[in-house]
Amino acid sequence: MSFVHLHVHTQYSILDGFSSIPKLFDRAEELGMPALAITDHGNMYGIKEFMKFADKHPAVKPILGCEIYVTRHYDHRLKDNNHRNYYHLILLAKNYDGYKNLMKIVSTGHIEGKYYDKPRVSHEIVEKYHRNLICLSACIAGEIPREILNGDLDAARKAIQWHKNVFGEDYYLEVQSHRTEVPGLSPEVYEKQLIVNDAIFDLAEEMDVKVVATNDVHFIRKEDGPAHDRLICLTTNAYIDDEKRLRYTQQEYLKSEEEMQALFPRHPEIISNTLEVSEKIERYKIDRGHVLPKFDLPADFLADIDAQLEKYKDIIDVGRCDKDGNSRGVLPLGCLPLSPYIQGRAYTLRRSVYRRAERAHRFRAQDHLPNGLPGLLPHSSGLYCRSARNGLYGGPWPWLRSRFRSRLLPLDHQSGPYQIPAPVREIPQSGPYQHAGYRRGLRGPQRG
Repeated sequence: MSFVHLHVHTQYSILDGFSSIPKLFDRAEELGMPALAITDHGNMYGIKEFMKFADKHPAVKPILGCEIYVTRHYDHRLKDNNHRNYYHLILLAKNYDGYKNLMKIVSTGHIEGKYYDKPRVSHEIVEKYHRNLICLSACIAGEIPREILNGDLDAARKAIQWHKNVFGEDYYLEVQSHRTEVPGLSPEVYEKQLIVNDAIFDLAEEMDVKVVATNDVHFIRKEDGPAHDRLICLTTNAYIDDEKRLRYTQQEYLKSEEEMQALFPRHPEIISNTLEVSEKIERYKIDRGHVLPKFDLPADFLADIDAQLEKYKDIIDVGRCDKDGNSRGVLPLGCLPLSPYIQGRAYTLRRSVYRRAERAHRFRAQDHLPNGLPGLLPHSSGLYCRSARNGLYGGPWPWLRSRFRSRLLPLDHQSGPYQIPAPVREIPQSGPYQHAGYRRGLRGPQRG
């Protein structure tokens, strides 16, 4: 097999792609393809799922990429009708560093350049984070095809030279051929592709740039075309019988190598060039551990935790003392003695919670407390910082009680009272003949 699909849209190309990631890998493996790319429109939402199913299909190497939106040589932060146009551009990550650069480009588009729901970036951003990325010139919505269709070959040459200066040998021109077989469908797209393809082959030879064939995959099998057409109706809010609505050629499916070779019989090299691109790309993992801020805790902070452990050790071991260490005498109903095994577990868990949960959660509030680190501990700051949901700020007792089926301590052994604020106004209680609107105190008398 010497062909790899490098331009593929999954269902994460929102309301445009119709390809299920698991079925994409199933089909690629069925066709014997050595690799498969993901290049969704303007986002990387499907990357995680894509890598998950790549692990289940080791014969198919995953290629992570994105079809980004590039502004027409102006600042992507300009957002008005005079700066609304953009080009498409395909970027593929060669390794993990390239993947991180791709994330930076896409994130910049969403944070700074989003306009009319398109996360755009400027050429300067592409140049800034271009390392370890492979670039393809995209479909007829790309910069070079647009200049060719406008009849401005000099501008096309200038654009090719700019991308070649930035990406070097990792820049490829892209050609597609979608000759529709749907009766009554306009051949306009195919005719434009013929014009663009002829010019691209000439420019590639003139400027020493390699060409790759892609199919702009939006669905998996040929028979999925009508269903994808209905999806486009939903996207554009158009009726199926509307003659002027946006329509695809229904050739944008995951074609086999033989089908792709039949599209370009005079240029077999553009099929094998896709394999060359694939071989430039490494196999790498994107999984990582939790990302937490780095914070050096002073020794007195840890010593204070140890002091708390010693303070509550008797409560854990015996279960007969209150939170101040005073003996309670007879155990209340529902508070049963603990076995040595449970006592050991309770002490270990409490130590773990204090050393990990409180260390990880309490110091995050340092920017919100006026006294800095000494104010992190509730007893020293005068604040009762408790999370009613998990109890981490006020202490791990609710969590420990749930671990031991509420038999560790009675209710008054919680770290502190949870004060419920008084309501602003009291809602009147309903009588036997008062309607629901009056009971809620929000409606007037009901009509009729």
